[in-house]
Amino acid sequence: MSAEGHAIRLLQETNARRANLRWIGFGGERLRAAGCDVRFDLVGLGLIGFTVVFWAIPRLLRVVATFDRILRKEKPALVVLLDYPGLHLLLARLARRRRIPVLYYIAPQVWGWAPWRVRRMRRDLSRVLCILPFEAPWFQKHGVPATHVGHPLADALEKVPRSRAPDPDLLVLLPGSRRKEIRANLPSQVRIFERLRAQHPKLHAVVAHTRADFGPLLKELAGPGVEVSARDFHGPLSRARLVLAKSGTGILEVTHHAVPLVVLYRVRRPLASLARYFLCTPWFASINLIANREVVPEFCFDGDGSEEAIAARAAALLPEGSEREGSKRDLEAVREAFDAPGTAARAATALLEALRHP
Repeated sequence: MSAEGHAIRLLQETNARRANLRWIGFGGERLRAAGCDVRFDLVGLGLIGFTVVFWAIPRLLRVVATFDRILRKEKPALVVLLDYPGLHLLLARLARRRRIPVLYYIAPQVWGWAPWRVRRMRRDLSRVLCILPFEAPWFQKHGVPATHVGHPLADALEKVPRSRAPDPDLLVLLPGSRRKEIRANLPSQVRIFERLRAQHPKLHAVVAHTRADFGPLLKELAGPGVEVSARDFHGPLSRARLVLAKSGTGILEVTHHAVPLVVLYRVRRPLASLARYFLCTPWFASINLIANREVVPEFCFDGDGSEEAIAARAAALLPEGSEREGSKRDLEAVREAFDAPGTAARAATALLEALRHP
């Protein structure tokens, strides 16, 4: 679910408890339809890469100017920021200067990439709402008031059936949600599949995705020997024997089905070295971070290498045995740690508390 989707759920849950609130926000038509007075359309602004950010600077400056004008003229009782710390920590500083409390929902992952940002968060934020179990203690240790409300994905997964009628020969490929990620990860995943199929001739692969408009790109990169399931994401997962996944939210959706998986994240070699330099945690995959140990094999920021090693780790999880059973057991434990519905309701409770006690 997008940040706008999380905002809509939060607005709806809060209005169900207190109907007289007036909402001003930044988002798109879906947020407007939910009852928010949208002042700037931010849908599709997700910025990854220095070049993309550079070309977006004029738009970002208009966002900041609009936000500051709202603070001056409308004097809101509370500012709620969702995700995207690059822009939102700047907005938090503007709000603090005008003595307006700031609630940050979906805590920035500064514990993993940029721990120095915690100083700004301690200075500018009233409270952080965390979605991963280990985050709240980390922020509290660094002087930032924090509450664990659970992962928004748990609400979305509440009605998704778990694994059913598994196919003993099905490998599911999850290359990422964005076009750039798909181009970087899917060709490598297909080559790893071909290595596995050389050992297991009955093995067949499906690329699962949530967007039908990505179907042509997925088919082009996957080639003729791989099926593409665009839009039906959980159908293939519920039947999978094994998953190869790019690290991201999608691996928590795999955890919902407790299907063994191997995580990889391909980036170009210069960026891989830079990422490793800035990474502040022993693991990259959220499953391993939640468990505080390696539950799933992860191969991140390895350039074009390691396909043989990835295939070897994946092959060890295909047959029945202690390694596969141990993986499923560990994934069940991680699922129980994050897969508790009611996240938006808990976040709404925290929002109303912040309004009562700014």
